[in-house]
Amino acid sequence: MIITAVEPQKGDPNRRNIFADGKFVLGVSREVWDEAGLSLGGELGDEMISRLLRAENLRAAKRKALSLLDYADKSKQAMTERLMHAGFDEETARAAVGELSEEGVISDEAYAEKYAYYLYTKKLCGRRRVVMELIKKGVDRDTAQAAADRAAPEDMAALALALSKKKLKTVRSEKDMDYDKFFAYLLRSGHEYGDIREALAEIFNNN
Repeated sequence: MIITAVEPQKGDPNRRNIFADGKFVLGVSREVWDEAGLSLGGELGDEMISRLLRAENLRAAKRKALSLLDYADKSKQAMTERLMHAGFDEETARAAVGELSEEGVISDEAYAEKYAYYLYTKKLCGRRRVVMELIKKGVDRDTAQAAADRAAPEDMAALALALSKKKLKTVRSEKDMDYDKFFAYLLRSGHEYGDIREALAEIFNNN
């Protein structure tokens, strides 16, 4: 087929309607049209149509990813899964996330460090729990461990103590004031044995 006309879409001057052999074939963004390097009188075969559709789909996936980032940061894996959930195929979703990663829009390193800081300061988690939660978010183990180290406070025992005091506020009876229960709770929260013992020594010696 020969491209016989390229017209701006009514209501959206940033999109183009492409006609070949006098008939409408497809509509694409101006960006996709310009990058394709096509012109009037040029050939428009099935392979080029597929290429244009893939480029248009990729552009839509990137636009969707950017809209999702307006609500919350995400790891590359989590964003890929969200795009697939939104209806994009895996190849397109991964390509969109890959391009946004290369552009610096999505960064597992930056996301992991920011989320690790949140887990330390707001949830009072220990390092092991921080690493585990980052992995759940789709961050690979090495990146998760590095982020957990960078964001970690200097005094982890103080963090364990802060969590102990928070737990203490939920105690309703002498039965709940149990050393082993506190120890297990802090251990599940990712704190280390030495930090837990130091924190609980202060809690139980003062109660």
